[in-house]
Amino acid sequence: MTWEDIQQYDDSGNEYTFKVQEVDQNGNDYVPSGYQKIENGLVVTNENKEVISVSGQKTWEDNENQDGKRPTTITVNLLADGQPIQHKEVSEKDDWRYRFTNLPKYRDGQEIIYTVTEDNVPEYSTTIEGYNIKNSYTPGKTSLSATKVWDDGNNQDGLRPQSIQVQLYANNQKVGEAVELSEENHWTTTWNELAEKAKGQAITYRVEELTKVAGYTSEVKQTKDGNIVITNTHVPETKEVSGQKTWEDNENQDGKRPTTITVNLLADGQPIQHKEVSEKDDWRYRFTNLPKYRDGQEIIYTVTEDNVPEYSTTIDGYNIKNSYTPEKTNISIPGSHITPWKNFPEKTEREKIRNLFSQKLKIFAHTGESSEQRTNYISKRAVPKQITNKSKSILPKTSSKKSSFAVIIGLLIVTICAGIFLQKYKKV
Repeated sequence: MTWEDIQQYDDSGNEYTFKVQEVDQNGNDYVPSGYQKIENGLVVTNENKEVISVSGQKTWEDNENQDGKRPTTITVNLLADGQPIQHKEVSEKDDWRYRFTNLPKYRDGQEIIYTVTEDNVPEYSTTIEGYNIKNSYTPGKTSLSATKVWDDGNNQDGLRPQSIQVQLYANNQKVGEAVELSEENHWTTTWNELAEKAKGQAITYRVEELTKVAGYTSEVKQTKDGNIVITNTHVPETKEVSGQKTWEDNENQDGKRPTTITVNLLADGQPIQHKEVSEKDDWRYRFTNLPKYRDGQEIIYTVTEDNVPEYSTTIDGYNIKNSYTPEKTNISIPGSHITPWKNFPEKTEREKIRNLFSQKLKIFAHTGESSEQRTNYISKRAVPKQITNKSKSILPKTSSKKSSFAVIIGLLIVTICAGIFLQKYKKV
């Protein structure tokens, strides 16, 4: 408001002092409701006394302080038109809330703009929306792999299941659902984006096999590089194959028996081992620690032997018999009515018989001045009606009648002696 043409001095020349007072319509002093009046000479200022409060909430995005980086307190600053005017220490006991009260809404008739900031929180980023402050931290992440290993002779006994289930635990608490391992996923799985810590403490992860496999023992080993190996062990069943070599060769009469033989072991028809066997082994052989199954099927073991010359082979189970027929000879006494004793063994048995009969019967043939002793073997008794030498004679020929007569007499004596001997032999 302006007043014009006002007398500045009195009649004595003294200058007037002017002031302004805000009054109501009745001339009484007046202060508008909600305002504060300030009178200063010709200036009357009415300030709005309306006050406000500023409140906000601190929130944390750090996976519940997984890595323990969150501070115990923060400092929130209040700014009025960009100028700091207050600050507060805020902590978990305040539920991370803050409030500034009794703040003037206006200054010089202009509404004050209030804002908040916070002192820096190391390793956190800050986002402010209105009066709310959000601090974010990306926790450390890790991964974990689990692999199933089978130590069972390549499933030799056929007991390995088609699949198993494993469960991940963090500090003994289940993490997610069980995972199936099978040949399709190469018996392995990996968990990614796992928290390294919880409330500042390192998390202990473990994997447990939920499937209990009959006939197997399970062992879990964890390596430092985040790999867990579950080994299932089964000791495959084994068996042994043993046999005996026997000889049918009249106690090696002809000396044909070899000093060693080679016995071959076959698994489902395929040769897998062999052994050299000899008399020092008592002609016995044994194959030990043989797998009983292959791919869950029982293996059929058989034996063969390398060829033994002049012997025939018979295999009964795991036993091998070699047979050899010793050589035989025919012995006859000259004369058409004497039946030969056939099939004498050439060697061992023949020597026994020779010793026996040489003591019983000896034939002497005299030819002139010479004499020759022959030993023959009698097959049976025969009395010839006529002495006729149709077989090849074993007695030397002579041209004299005297010699022929002597031969005839000799043959008669042999025949008579043979009959007597056979009669006595039968009685024995």
